[in-house]
Amino acid sequence: MTWQSKKPILVAFCALLLAIGILWLLAVQVSKSYDTEINRIQSETENIGIAAEQELIGKLELIKIKQSIAAEKIQPILDNGKLNANDTEKLKTVLEYFLTQVKDSRAVGIINSSHEILSSVSTDDQDLLSASIFVPSKTDAVEMFSANGRSNIYISQRLDPTSEESASILSAINANQLIKKISILKNNKQASIFLFDKDIKPLKKNLEKINITNHLAAFQSFIQSNQQSSSFTINSKTQSTQINLRRVGDSALYIAIFNQNESNLSTWKNNTIFYIIGCILIQGFLLQILYSLARAKRMNQTLFLKETKLSASETRFRQMIEAMPIGLILARRQDNLIVYINKPAAKILDMPQASALSKRAFSIYSNEMDFTSQTNHVFESKTSQSIECILKKNTGEPFWANISISMVDVADTQTLLIGIVDISEQKKLEADLKHQATIDHLSGLYNRAHFINSSNKEIQRIQRHKKNASLLMLDIDHFKRVNDNHGHDAGDLVIQIIALTCQETLRDIDIVGRLGGEEFAALLPETSAHEALNVAERLRIAIEKRAIKLKSGQIINITSSIGVTEVTPNDAIIDIALKRADLAMYSSKNNGRNQVQYFDTTQE
Repeated sequence: MTWQSKKPILVAFCALLLAIGILWLLAVQVSKSYDTEINRIQSETENIGIAAEQELIGKLELIKIKQSIAAEKIQPILDNGKLNANDTEKLKTVLEYFLTQVKDSRAVGIINSSHEILSSVSTDDQDLLSASIFVPSKTDAVEMFSANGRSNIYISQRLDPTSEESASILSAINANQLIKKISILKNNKQASIFLFDKDIKPLKKNLEKINITNHLAAFQSFIQSNQQSSSFTINSKTQSTQINLRRVGDSALYIAIFNQNESNLSTWKNNTIFYIIGCILIQGFLLQILYSLARAKRMNQTLFLKETKLSASETRFRQMIEAMPIGLILARRQDNLIVYINKPAAKILDMPQASALSKRAFSIYSNEMDFTSQTNHVFESKTSQSIECILKKNTGEPFWANISISMVDVADTQTLLIGIVDISEQKKLEADLKHQATIDHLSGLYNRAHFINSSNKEIQRIQRHKKNASLLMLDIDHFKRVNDNHGHDAGDLVIQIIALTCQETLRDIDIVGRLGGEEFAALLPETSAHEALNVAERLRIAIEKRAIKLKSGQIINITSSIGVTEVTPNDAIIDIALKRADLAMYSSKNNGRNQVQYFDTTQE
């Protein structure tokens, strides 16, 4: 090749522009790769936390099951009355067997409602007295604290859940041994776990370079927020640490997962330096581009032959799965690109088969994290996984589906085989059944059973957070006259109007239900007695002013009698407060109806 005089200058100028462009692209790529690496580690930390939490929940539930089995053998012995020497020996035999079944248990005992230990067995002189004080106050409990230098998780379970005076079986579980057996931590050497309670007292910690004192405020804030999980990042000059806080199910246990990614970021820094140096050297090798183009042509020819072979293999595989009655999708593992979709899957997703080939497998998920979680399970366990999750059609419409994912080899390429079954109708049927079981068909409010169940849960929440609440009970005045004078259709219309008025007057967080007939009730969370009286008065006035037009064209007016009471800390269930509200409501009726009366709990 003969070079003209201006060509070297032009080539050098083009090389300089190319080098500047590559440096700019490299800077952008380095920034993006850093963010990607941090996001990946954060996702990895959250996955470790989820796995650790599920393992702990499973271990605790298994211990509870074994406690229940032991309780079935213990209760008949205690029912005999005063324990004799033979009964005491039987109890010890049952407890010793429990210790052999629960390898991590240090001690187990039977505690009566007076905090007395009826019988106990220990593997290492473990004392249960310090832990027995919380047993009588709870039906089932998972508590933890350290005593005599030992970190234990205490699990209490009443022998007879229906009796408040029932004895309980209490076991002390070695927290250190329980944590050591968490398999996810064995496969993640950089991850450490910190197990603590609501007072941030550690039961188990395996931390080297992390000062827990620096994070106590964050831990306390997480506990007070009543969230199930939270994540944040700590950056320093040498490393970045991802922290995932989780509550272990509904228990009083919390875990913190620390993922120290010093080595990961060091690798990223080294690679970044390497790429920068490589970028500078690119200018010296620009003349090899022509040679590279020649090689690329030969590689394209080789690639064409391989693709031809792959196409033939894929064709045979597609012919086999095309006849399958369920939806099937093939996607390459390395980039999740869909390489094939059969007709049932295309019909389920409401898209042409050809257009699906330009999409990634995760694009059919309503939440891409569901796809990541499922594929990670397949990659790690090498087994297929079947799970229900929400997908989305080509139009963006979400729907429920049962997804099965497994790994197959297609023409020496690892490929994801995704099976899809539309279960939207099944989910709709389940929702309809749930609605019928919880909603009163006439008023559209909660029925009596669901109102009581929801109110009991809310009472437990407000008592746990030391909040106040009030209860309203409403009865329609002279409702029988409406049925007698205008018919039951008019009575049904009146009930519907009352329900609508309650929904318009009360808040979304208030729990409203129809108890039966013409009686309604409403639980007002975080509402004082004075505020509840104002709400009840507004509701009474709204009902009084409401004109109800019957089918005959006649307009009638109705009034209501309302009873108000405040939920006290002694109200373990809503039935106790309902009785007081009922008395207040009947006081309203006896005093002339169409009024609000308050039941003062201090005058009981």
